Amino acid sequence: MALYRLTSSFRRGFQLIRQNAVINVMAVGTVALSFLIFSAFFLIFQNLNGFLEAWEKRIQIIAYLADDLGAKRIEEIRVALVDMPEIESVRFVSKEEAMAIVKKHLGSQGRILDALTPGVLPASFEIRLERPYRNSDQVRRLASRLKDTGGISDIQYGQQWIDRFSVFVDVYRFSTLLLGLLLSVAIAFIVSNAIRLSIYSRREELEIMRLVGATTGFIKVPFYVEGGLQGLMGSSVSLGILFLLYLLFLSELSRKLQFYGLFMDIRFLTPGAVVSIITGGGLLGFLGSFFSLVRLKEN
Repeated sequence: MALYRLTSSFRRGFQLIRQNAVINVMAVGTVALSFLIFSAFFLIFQNLNGFLEAWEKRIQIIAYLADDLGAKRIEEIRVALVDMPEIESVRFVSKEEAMAIVKKHLGSQGRILDALTPGVLPASFEIRLERPYRNSDQVRRLASRLKDTGGISDIQYGQQWIDRFSVFVDVYRFSTLLLGLLLSVAIAFIVSNAIRLSIYSRREELEIMRLVGATTGFIKVPFYVEGGLQGLMGSSVSLGILFLLYLLFLSELSRKLQFYGLFMDIRFLTPGAVVSIITGGGLLGFLGSFFSLVRLKEN
């Protein structure tokens, strides 16, 4: 019996959409436009966040070793570094490899290094950090501890660059969080009002159904279904438009950025984000219908 009522309510909800096509098109269009703005913001946020995470991975500490260390002591230092919870990976750079790297960076001018004594550059460890420790405070603390390690003669980590980068990341994440919150509230308000207007325009129909003895469930549930479907359709249409814009413009922009050496791979929303946006649209539509009918009854 309950299944029959639920099926009947869904059938009635689809009928309401077909019977009031113009009103529903306007409501779905408003929902689609609102979610298009939100989805575009989320797409930009997702890609900029990925870009910043890629730069965060480049944060590293160089620990230069003393000249007189033997292979056994170097291995002991490496094991000690690997065991630290802050450290993700450690790579040993020998004196010969360090010289080869410098020559490669100098290009055709690298020949001037041929006059130097082999092994003049110190061996070192390139240390990459775990994600929670990729900020200026954590890097500074770890570098201070590493300086006290026997056999390590010097530490370099680009303190000024990391300080500025950490401040930029903090400001960016706080700003996007605040903007995303405000945008979510604005969209919830717009979507719920669009659904509410479509129901208010049919309040006479609701009153007639009540006068002829229709039960509360028979009247309200189809409108809940209609509101949920409007939200689902609006959010789905917005994602379809955004995907089309992505194919036309953003994927091409990504290829051009990579061509000019800016390795920023612009990607479409993740499957999880797509499902969340569509589900959010349906939920907002349902809630818009629910509160509209509550207010209509109070009036």
